[in-house]
Amino acid sequence: KILKQNISQGLNRDGLIRLSILLLNLYGTSGYGHANLKYSNTIQKKLIKIHYGMTFTGGRITYNRLFNIFNAANDCEFELALILSVVRSRNVNKYFKRADDFIKFKRNKLLNGYEIQKILTSDPSEIIGKIQTDLHKRRFLGIIRSKKDAVHWIISNLT
Repeated sequence: KILKQNISQGLNRDGLIRLSILLLNLYGTSGYGHANLKYSNTIQKKLIKIHYGMTFTGGRITYNRLFNIFNAANDCEFELALILSVVRSRNVNKYFKRADDFIKFKRNKLLNGYEIQKILTSDPSEIIGKIQTDLHKRRFLGIIRSKKDAVHWIISNLT
């Protein structure tokens, strides 16, 4: 079902993955801009995100590196998970499960920005976003599991 979702110009996710793999084979992670094809803005943005995510795939893929890959891919986590499983000859379920966890944790944050501000007694700032990203990463890595753990981590490390 997921692979049949339309992206743009009649291209579905399955086609986007194939196009991305083709362009990766032709041009590597340096980019797809050399191809004389005209893409819609949506397709271009998704290809850029996928290729940017692929720049983090060198070496052994740990959960820490996998977080950085999915974070760079933004809303193309499933496409990148499938490409990774093909490129790395791994079980696709492993990467799909982690991509699903990444998205789930991103949507259902343990603490929102207002709660973090209240804990730190600070005003809105760029730091709050960085803390949220760090909490998301720690949750993805399994270090933080509950709201109580998140509050404890903020208090012990940032106050």
